[in-house]
Amino acid sequence: YGGHVLWKWIVFKHNQHQVLEGYRLSKKLKINNFMLVNSGRHYENSEPTISIEELENSILQYARQPEMS
Repeated sequence: YGGHVLWKWIVFKHNQHQVLEGYRLSKKLKINNFMLVNSGRHYENSEPTISIEELENSILQYARQPEMS
């Protein structure tokens, strides 16, 4: 058993609000590598309204909180 898992979350406008939920799920599934990726697609109304940096900061703030039992 074992191996390395990297969950790449491709951020779009329609899923940007679920990033923290995805991060939490990755921890629950014991996935230690969670990466946010810009889609690079520039379609009307598909680009995120929140930057990757802002989303990463939200994850870091969440990760620094003490675990609740």
